[in-house]
This record gives sequence, C-alpha cells and structure tokens, in this order.
Amino acid sequence: MVVGGGNSAVKVALDLWRNGARVTLVHRRAQLKKTIKYWLLPDIENRIAEGSIAAHFETRIRAFLPATARQRARIVLEGPDGTTEAQVDAVYLQIGYRPFVGLLRAAGVTVDERSLRPTFDPESCETDVPGLYVAGTLQAGLETGKIFIDNSRHHGSQIVGHLVSTRI
Repeated sequence: MVVGGGNSAVKVALDLWRNGARVTLVHRRAQLKKTIKYWLLPDIENRIAEGSIAAHFETRIRAFLPATARQRARIVLEGPDGTTEAQVDAVYLQIGYRPFVGLLRAAGVTVDERSLRPTFDPESCETDVPGLYVAGTLQAGLETGKIFIDNSRHHGSQIVGHLVSTRI
C-alpha cells in the first residue's frame, strides 16, 4: 500500500508495480496532486484506469493493525463507501515533504515563513548571505512541484559561473 497523492507516492507505486508487487494507492483527496511530473501522470492514470494499480481516493487511514499468528497486518481505511480493512505486507507513507531550513536561518538567510523559500538570486543561486548558495529542491521551499532534480541540474553550473565571474 502506498499512501499519498504526489510525485513520491506515484513514483513508488509505479516502481513497486513494475517490479511485480500488487499495489494499492490511498489518497485523502479526490484526485492526484496537480504538481505530479508530466511524464509520470499519464502512466499512473493508465495503471489506475486499467486496474493494474488499485486506487482509493477521498480515503484516510484510521488505524494500523499489527499482524497476528493468524492474520497479516491490516490497515483500517475510511472513505466514501465507509470503513473497510485491507491486509498489507508493507505500507509506504509518502505524505509530505518539508525542507529543513534551520541551517539556512542559522546562517542568516532570510526564509519566507509561509513558503519556506529562501531568499536567493535565481540567476546565480546566491542567497542574501554573500557566498552562500542554494541549489535543487531547497530553492522551492514547500512548492515541491516547481523544482526537482530533473529540472535543477543546471544549478551547479550557475553557481560555478557566478563564483568564477565574481572572484576574478
């Protein structure tokens, strides 16, 4: 069972399914997040539509029940059709990402309280603390659908370019 409706949950569900696991996706909302990577979305939608991956939307986990000598571990689900139990071998909780910005704040970087985005120059990746740079998903704070490894590979060269241009 994979719990969540974002990129990580979709990726885990697809990887498990491709490697032979029977997968059930559980998400508390009516649909998957709109921020799912464009190349993953049709894949997961097709797997759900064809029944290869079971999906329960508008569903929450109410309890984790341990395995006994007679029964596998179980999950109590509450959704549109009421409360049900599902037997599981494993549960992958993919329910959120929150960047750790404590180190940035301790270094003096201004961090937006709502979005957790650090203040930085998008051209150089330099923060408002001279000589301190941020790269990758940390730049997006909580807006995880905007920056991910696939579209942030150039941050390293931006930083090096800035260092070279300002140090000569």
